[in-house]
Amino acid sequence: MERVPLLVAAVVLLGACTAQGPTRPSLTDRELLAGTPFGANVDPAPPIAAAQATGLDDDMRAFVAASIGSAVDPRVKLRRLLDAMRRDGLFALVYSGVETRTAQETFRERRGNCLSFTMMFVALAREAGLDVKYQLVDVPPTWSAETEVIVVRNHVNAVVKTGFDSSAVVDFNLFDAKTGYSRRDVSDDYVLGLFYSNVGAEALIDKEYELGFRHLRESARVAPRAVAAWVNLGALYSRQGASDYAEAAYLRALAIEPGNRSALNNLARLYTARGDTALAELYTQRVRRYQDANPYYHYSLARDAYVNGRLDEALDEIRRALRLKRDDHEFYLLQGRALLGANRADAAQDAFDRGRAYAEPSITRAEYDAQVLALAHPGDAHAEDTREQTANAGR
Repeated sequence: MERVPLLVAAVVLLGACTAQGPTRPSLTDRELLAGTPFGANVDPAPPIAAAQATGLDDDMRAFVAASIGSAVDPRVKLRRLLDAMRRDGLFALVYSGVETRTAQETFRERRGNCLSFTMMFVALAREAGLDVKYQLVDVPPTWSAETEVIVVRNHVNAVVKTGFDSSAVVDFNLFDAKTGYSRRDVSDDYVLGLFYSNVGAEALIDKEYELGFRHLRESARVAPRAVAAWVNLGALYSRQGASDYAEAAYLRALAIEPGNRSALNNLARLYTARGDTALAELYTQRVRRYQDANPYYHYSLARDAYVNGRLDEALDEIRRALRLKRDDHEFYLLQGRALLGANRADAAQDAFDRGRAYAEPSITRAEYDAQVLALAHPGDAHAEDTREQTANAGR
């Protein structure tokens, strides 16, 4: 599942830090968004207008009109719209976690990520007269030991009001939709900010720095409390050699989320490059303290070790995760799979039983049943699951 916003070595982490150090940006928001290091001729307008990012074109309007006909009841409208989308292949998009597209591009080209799909669906649903809003799913961060990058896997879907006290969730990524992660409604501006942050980060990765700045500037303008734009602005300024601007952007991100690992890490690198070893070590220690106390950090290391066949290491890390958090069913599911791979069937059964007890009612129990059935063939189960987890890693 696509973990939305696309960040450059960025992650949303919990917990505040108490060590002393720079706490306020040396530059104001206005100065950070002026783009002075890029020169005086930076276009003040965003490359993609808001109406273009989330709006419809004539083909989309015609699609909605043909789909819902004369329906009035919102449940009938939603069913007809979803049926038409399935027939038209809009639930079989080419998924790419690093291709954030506008609603119109997603409809026309049939490719994008979960944010792209959700913006397209919301545009179609509102054209059909449905009451629909965005919802953010707080999927925990994952850690890749190979790339040394933590990626935010926050996921966006849509909630449609179908009656006085009823609603339906429309989600492109069913893998994330079935989980029990916390969810919250977010505004259109917040989602627009995510869109600009994503396309800005993609431009940064492609070394289109001025284009990336214009997108990230707009993200910070429309959703100033979303940390992604400030972190990515810092990375962008750092690549331009504008150290003071990069520092101020990272500190701005920390003012919003004091435990943001990416901002802390990037500040440590910045101070190391400046020769300020004391500040560099201060921010490095903050990251280490977070990692030691974060069960999802250890879970991610365990998952990486498991996928790469390092079963003893996976079991060690998942035990650390369970010492910190004992009620996440996915921890037990991974533990059971690793135990199966190590030919410890009885222990694997115990792990699956514990995981089943913590699984939310909305989560299918078939995943556990399948693992129990595989007890007689642990090698085959491990190989199949490794392929499954690798396929899901980019979601």
